[in-house]
Amino acid sequence: MAVELRSVPDCPNLAPARQELHAALADLGLPLGVVTEVVGDYPSPSVLVNGVDVMGGDGDGPAACRLDLPTAERIRAALRQAMGAESTAIVTEPSVVDCCAEPGNAIRTDRPSRAEQLPDRLRQVHQAILRHFAATGTAPTDADIRAAVDAADLDTAKALRQLAREDLVAVDSAGRLVAAYPFSPTPTPHVVSFGDVEVFAMCAIDALGMPFMLGTDATITSADPHTGQPVRATITNGAATYQPAEAVIVYAATGNTGRSVDTCCSTINFFTSGSNAQDWISAHPNLAATVLDQDQAVMLGRDIFEPLLAGGLNRILTDYVKVMPVLDPVQSRIAVGLWRLLAEGHAGHPLSAGRAAWPAGTAGGRRFRWCVGRHSPPGRQGQDRCLLGPVPA
Repeated sequence: MAVELRSVPDCPNLAPARQELHAALADLGLPLGVVTEVVGDYPSPSVLVNGVDVMGGDGDGPAACRLDLPTAERIRAALRQAMGAESTAIVTEPSVVDCCAEPGNAIRTDRPSRAEQLPDRLRQVHQAILRHFAATGTAPTDADIRAAVDAADLDTAKALRQLAREDLVAVDSAGRLVAAYPFSPTPTPHVVSFGDVEVFAMCAIDALGMPFMLGTDATITSADPHTGQPVRATITNGAATYQPAEAVIVYAATGNTGRSVDTCCSTINFFTSGSNAQDWISAHPNLAATVLDQDQAVMLGRDIFEPLLAGGLNRILTDYVKVMPVLDPVQSRIAVGLWRLLAEGHAGHPLSAGRAAWPAGTAGGRRFRWCVGRHSPPGRQGQDRCLLGPVPA
């Protein structure tokens, strides 16, 4: 399904149209990732589902503020019609099974093993996509991907299709990224902030897993879909705190087969309280849903996403070593030492997924934070990554 939200620049009616569209998608259990927002010379705002204007107008007409604004009823009717057409269509791509089976206990928990089994070049592409999102908050272009893996002849469209078959990313009918779990290239209710970077997460679990994948602290802002009230989660040194303190997470799915983006991404959300969560579940009887407490949700997010860039610090540190001539001697020695730990697997100093574990009792329990990474140009220091652990002797 392809949904377009078209508008002219600075359209005053864009926000309410977007709100109606997002509400309709949530009610029908459809992901926000199916929506592409386009700004140009169009009747504004217009909602098109599979190329058809929901209000029956000409979506390609001249630029103008339209009087027949897209209504909630028309949007829902068009989405339901498209859903019905897709359910009877012949499936030509391999289906992904059990991506969201057993609510509260799945959400593609096999994603790390699927990533681990990728061919080397394809795994490099996958990690390059994740790193680009982490550094910029946006999806990479084909040129960005080719440069990151140093392959000018890479067929990026084919690579994305291969990753999509493993449900590590999702693409639309035109081959464009609509998800690179845990990242979303389009706005969602879940905003994750770390350093000077803000990025959208596909769902609440993806948002909670992101800081562990990147080995960094983060702040997550979202909203209770039942009341609209804000929910905030802060991850600091691997521990999560919530506002309000009674917040919970609902894991709900429309089914147990298909892509995550289609079956559960839009229905896994933060709620301000357990009672609000249960009220929302009662209002959506078509969903298989369960309520997760805060610790369950954090553990699930960590287990799914932390391994995806495990070992990725090796490349980051290697890049850092390349610019050591511009660093002072102390910084250079730190970079070399950490790089050796990664490259040689020092038995007494294991390093995994962005955390350093030194032998007990070497420093009286004191802590350190070493931030290393690519040498960031001015204004881009958010690309650095931090290692946490006791101070070595």
